[in-house]
Formats: sequence, C-alpha cells, structure tokens
Amino acid sequence: MRAVPAIFRSKTWRLGLRHVATELEVAMARVRRMESCGQLLRFAVKNEDADLAVLQTVLHQLILLQRLSGWTLERLSGDGRFQVLVNTLSTRCADCDGHTLALLADCGARLARAPAVRGLMERLAEVAAQRHNALKPKDLSIVAVSSATSRVGQHSLAPFVRGEAMRQMQDFNVGGCLRVVEAYRRWGVVDPQLTQMALERIQDLQEELSNKDVQELLELLARLGLAPDGLLKTVCQMTFRSLWAFTARQLASVTHSLAKLRFLSPRDFEEILDALTPKLGSLPGRDVARLLFAWALQDLGELRPELQRVLAVQYASCDDYDLLSDLDAAWALCVLNLSDKYSEVLVRLRHARTRDVHAGALVQLHEVLSYKSESLAARAAVRQAARHAAAAEATRLAASPLHEQVARTWRKLGLSCERKAPCGPFVVDFLEPRSQLVVDVDLLSWPVTRTLRHRYLQAHGFRTVCLPYWDLKAIRSDTDLECFMRLQTARALEEKEGKCARERPAEAVAQKIAEQAAELQRCQGELRAKCEEATELEGRLKAQTAELRKCQQELGCAQVHCDSPDLCFRWMEEGPLPGQLGSARGMKQLRQSLATTRGPAQLCVGPPPADWKVLLQLRLRRAGWEPALLQLTSEDSSFLGLLWPTSE
Repeated sequence: MRAVPAIFRSKTWRLGLRHVATELEVAMARVRRMESCGQLLRFAVKNEDADLAVLQTVLHQLILLQRLSGWTLERLSGDGRFQVLVNTLSTRCADCDGHTLALLADCGARLARAPAVRGLMERLAEVAAQRHNALKPKDLSIVAVSSATSRVGQHSLAPFVRGEAMRQMQDFNVGGCLRVVEAYRRWGVVDPQLTQMALERIQDLQEELSNKDVQELLELLARLGLAPDGLLKTVCQMTFRSLWAFTARQLASVTHSLAKLRFLSPRDFEEILDALTPKLGSLPGRDVARLLFAWALQDLGELRPELQRVLAVQYASCDDYDLLSDLDAAWALCVLNLSDKYSEVLVRLRHARTRDVHAGALVQLHEVLSYKSESLAARAAVRQAARHAAAAEATRLAASPLHEQVARTWRKLGLSCERKAPCGPFVVDFLEPRSQLVVDVDLLSWPVTRTLRHRYLQAHGFRTVCLPYWDLKAIRSDTDLECFMRLQTARALEEKEGKCARERPAEAVAQKIAEQAAELQRCQGELRAKCEEATELEGRLKAQTAELRKCQQELGCAQVHCDSPDLCFRWMEEGPLPGQLGSARGMKQLRQSLATTRGPAQLCVGPPPADWKVLLQLRLRRAGWEPALLQLTSEDSSFLGLLWPTSE
C-alpha cells in the first residue's frame, strides 16, 4: 500500500474543508519522501518540464541526502543527471517567482564548489538584477548573500541590491539586514552608507533580537571590524542579562566575537566562563578553539589556569578539527604559554594548505610560525605565503585614518619614525630606529592582538608600544593624543634597564620624553586640584542656595532678636485660647502691614496708661474695630494682649 502524502493527512483535509491537493503539492510531497540521491536524479531527468518549485525541492533534497548517503560533492557534480538538472534550472529560472528564485540561489550557494553550479548562479544573478520592485526584502537578501558566497554578481547584482535595499530598508528584518551587509563584505565592496542604514535599522529592531540574531550580528561586526558604540552596548546588555538562555555554542561564538572587537572586559569574560563551564563537554572542537582564542585575545593567562589546560586537552583530543580551528588554537596556546605541552596542535600546521585560506588566517599562521620558528619547521611555501599575506595586510591597514593621525603626532613630538618598517619577521606600523622603539596600532580589523609579536620583538632587544583601539577612539583632540603617546613611549623606554652602548642614543630621547611626561603629570595634578576646588565651591553654593530657598519658603515664621530671650513670631489661624474664634480681619490686616513694611519692625513692651480701662471701653464702643490677639508664652508664664491699628 502506497504511503499517503502529508497533505492528505493534514488537519484541514480530515475536517473535510475545501482544500484539494494540487499536482504541485503532490509532486513536492513525493520528492520529499525519496531517500536516495539516485531516486532524486532519476525523477529530475524524467520530469524536466515539472514546475520550477518541484525542481528546486529536488535540488534541496540532494543537498540534504548528499551528506547522509555518503555521496561526495565530486561524485554528485560529476553525475550527468545532476548536470541536466542544473542546465534545466539555468534555462528556465527566468520564469520563476521571487521566492523560488531566492531558494534556488540558496541551494546554489550550498553547492558553490561544484563547477556545474557556477553557471546557474551567474544566470540567477542576471535574472535577479532585472526584477526591479519585484523582490521582497527577505528574498532580495537571500539572493544577494548567495550570489556573494558563489563569487558572482559583483558588478551587475551589487548596484541593484543597493538600490532595492535602500528603498525597502524600513521593511527589512534583522536577518535581512545582516545578509545584505554580509553580501557586500563577501563581494569586497565597501559601502559605508548602506552599512550604516542597515545597522540603524537593526538598532530600531533591538527589541526583536533573538539569541541567534545577537550571535550573527556580533560575528558580522567582528568580521567587518566595525564597533558602533550604541549598538554594541545595547547588545551586550541584552546578552549579559540572559546568559542562561544561550546555548554553549552561541556563548562560545559571542565570546569570540566580543574578544575580536576588544569589547570584552575581564569581569564579563569571567561571567561567560561561569555560565559556560557546566556546558564545556558539549562543545565541538571548533568552538573550543574559539573559546581558547578569545581567552588569548584577553591576555588573561593567569586567570583559571586549570580551566585553560582542560580546554587545551579537550581540543587536542578532538577529531573534528580543521585548519582555521588549528590556527585559533595554536595562536592561543602560544599566548597562554601552553604550546610546548600541547605541541601536537602546532605540528599539524607544518603542512597546512594555504590556497583557500583568507588573509586573517594567514596572519595568524605567520605569527605562530615566527614565534615558534626554532621548534616548528614548516614548509617553505607555507612560510612564504603566510609572510606575504601578513605584509600585504599590514600595508593595507597602514593607510587608515587612525595611522595617519598617529603619524602626525609622531612628527609633533619631534621623533623620527619609519612607517611600515620591517622588524625581524614582521612589518610594524612605526619604528624609531635609534631607540629601537616599535609602536603598533591595534585596529579591530587586525585579526589578532599584538601580544605574540611584541614578545618576540622584546626578546630580540626591541621596545614595544601598543596603542589600543578603544583608548585611541576615546581621545577627542590631537593634544590628548600627543599626551597619551608621550606617556606610552616614556613607559616603554623606562621599562628596560641596563642599557648598553648601542642604546645610548636613546637616553636623550627617553630623558626628553620623561621630562615632558613629568610636566604633563604636574599640569594634570594642578588641573585636578582646580577641579576639586571648583567642585567644593559648587557644593557650598548649592548648600547656600538650598538654605536661602528654605528661608524664603517659610511662611508665618520669623526669628526676632532683642535684648533678652529670643522671641519666635508665629501666626496661628486657630487662635491661642480655646472657644469660638472671632473675626480674623485684624490679624490679616496686621500680617499684610508687616509684609509690605520696608525695613525692620519694632515691638515695644511697657506699662499701660493710667486710664487704660477707659481707653479700652471707648475702643470697644467703636464700630468695625476687630483686634488681633497677642499671646506671649515662656516656660513658667503666659501673657495676653490685644493689638489694633492706632489709625484707620
């Protein structure tokens, strides 16, 4: 009995709703049930006129079953039926819709090493470049990154993707933005405007970032050497609030990316280690190498040495290694001083194949081979390829604006320096030949830190200075950069003691820089003292202002000083005596009079006149007289009196 297609087993079919499986759905279900590459290829040859969505499904299933059934890529690409399928897709791809076009491009990128697929990818790029206003953002980004992976469409598709992406940027999700930027990176096209727009769009969608989005975003920024402050801080806050929600592989990738961006503090690294330690056993070899590499980039060799050895043993005993993993692990073991104990990782680099390795990996290989030149004998071709790649990368990055700014500051300091100077096996950014002072700018685009090369140079008599990227970025003016470089060079020149005769010319330079550094420290001390004094005066002013405001806000309360005890003057709305209250008009009149009086008021106390009783009776007879009651109290006595205006 034949199996029933999944469409007929769906809930919609069982409920008896009006859904009838089309021929397309039946054909796609049949293709998905096939269990071997041979069945799929036979189906493709017999159904060349089938719908393009069905043929795309055949190609997708071939990619899945090729790994499971043991077919190598060479066997698949050499099969004539596969070539017929690829030629059919190339001929008919102009008739497919945007979604099928994107899926075909994705499948082609996964088979990019097959020679027969390159023609298909070039044809897909040509067709896509003609679909103006017809591709959705997701489909557009998939076509772009797939074409870039296959190294096609750089001249025809890239301008089209740029225009469509900038027009539809508000409709892109996080994944689409990442794919477009990654496509331009793989094409080798630098487009700062498009990259900035994509990162701003991701910033707008930060609440929608998933763990996978965070991982892919940080990996992309690390590959590009970009470090937007606001976006990085936001992503890091989100990451460290929910470390428990990341898988072990995601944590290893995040750690690797943040370390390459030099954006990982020792405390944050320890938090990640605490979250990752229980899951170390589930990490494959590639991620163990990444974690070791991130550890070495932090240069925290004294942190948890036992865990370092555990990771080194775990990687040395794994079977799923490749050249990139070996390079990361070898460089990390050298920095962490574990290369002699676990030398089997470095031995595998002797016969490394450098043909398809990117420039960053060759820079790592060059540093490892140079640092271990006495104990690691690699083939001459490997050494030469690594040396040429490192020199070319150093020359390319030496033209950056940051290098130009540092060079101008060197000239202001009055020191002669050589740019892109050979220094042993390395090409350094700046070299002061008289004092043998090496200065390197640690750009994020450089794949590793300068720790290993500076150890080598220091062992051969050079003084080294590394200018960290984030320190340079925090400097706001040329004057601050000049002061910063003076301090760094003064420290480097003072660290090494016991100068020999060939180092004497450096003494004058060191003394000059030390004097300038001392003057700078003195000025900084004076500035700090002035700032503290200003802060203290500002605090006093705030206190006085608060006290003045408090006095102004006190209503009905005044402090009266006379010859003997202080009198507290207070207005009472309820009255000092029990019983029903009279009119408050007299009190209000007195209060208004005191409020409008300029200068101090005077309260006189004396004996009453002899006829005070008659005076009081006459006063009581007058119509409209409303006095104010006065009460004077002390600890052992109380006095009462009536106040009325002497003239009305």
